Amino acid sequence: MHVPTPPLGRALGTMALPDRTRRAATPASGTHSLGIGRLRSVMQRYISGILVDSVLERAMHAHPNAPDLHAITEDCMIGLRLFVDERRLPDLMVELAAVLEELDGR
Repeated sequence: MHVPTPPLGRALGTMALPDRTRRAATPASGTHSLGIGRLRSVMQRYISGILVDSVLERAMHAHPNAPDLHAITEDCMIGLRLFVDERRLPDLMVELAAVLEELDGR
């Protein structure tokens, strides 16, 4: 009996985003990928990786044709309000804004 091998991300204990959220290569795609990675690492300090991937997937799905990191982050901020302790939420929002400012400076 053949057992399918899980995608590499799952095999390593992390959840990879589905293929539909991946973007075609563009001049800014490296910055976009870096930005998504930075957003993910910040959010994972506040909620589980599964919730982070869910929030990111929904935000990226809402902006399928334009990898606008600011719009994706705004959508994430809305989604995060459901999952993050209200006492920690302001700290998370400040950290996410700092990531955007850092990336804008590149």
